[in-house]
Amino acid sequence: HLGNLNNISDVIASFKVKNIVFAKSDVLTNQLILDLMWKLKRFNLSYNILSSDSEMLLGKSALDKIDDIYLMQIEYNINRKFNILVKRIFDFLIGIVVLLAVYPFVFLVNKIVKFDEKKNRFSKKILLVPKVVNGKLSFVGRATWDTTATGKQFLGKNGLTGLVQINYYKNLTNDEIEFYNYYYAKNQSMALDAEIILRTISLILFRKNLPRL
Repeated sequence: HLGNLNNISDVIASFKVKNIVFAKSDVLTNQLILDLMWKLKRFNLSYNILSSDSEMLLGKSALDKIDDIYLMQIEYNINRKFNILVKRIFDFLIGIVVLLAVYPFVFLVNKIVKFDEKKNRFSKKILLVPKVVNGKLSFVGRATWDTTATGKQFLGKNGLTGLVQINYYKNLTNDEIEFYNYYYAKNQSMALDAEIILRTISLILFRKNLPRL
């Protein structure tokens, strides 16, 4: 017995650990695993999970079929340094374009007309673009109404749209919301972000009575 969760950082430093294998259980939940990965991020470790019930930590195949999983590598695209840089550059550049070309018009019309929030979700999103430019939000990420910070850092920033937002009209359960958040964090890429943005625009243009977006 080398240690416990309270002194795991000391154990890793002392024994120069490079890989951690989690045995998922009722005690060691998905959330606790993510919290530990966030806490230990400075060690540049690789992670695996020993479990047959790892839906929340799977890749794209999880959406189609879940087979028995015995040892799976845990890797989250959204926290790769290259992905963070590319996503930030995208948010900043597109945000500047929107601020210059669209934001002033929406801001002025909102002052005059006072948008009905339920019917003008696109306008509401545009008014949040300054927070995207300054880095507080992203164009794609966790829902803006998800304000729980503890244990969510590993899932990335809140976003103007995201997988939860574009599927929320399906009356998602809490487990489904958690799944979409983990799925996006694991598989984040500019191609996936672009797909989500296009689906968001499609929903705004062609679907009515969206509960949240």
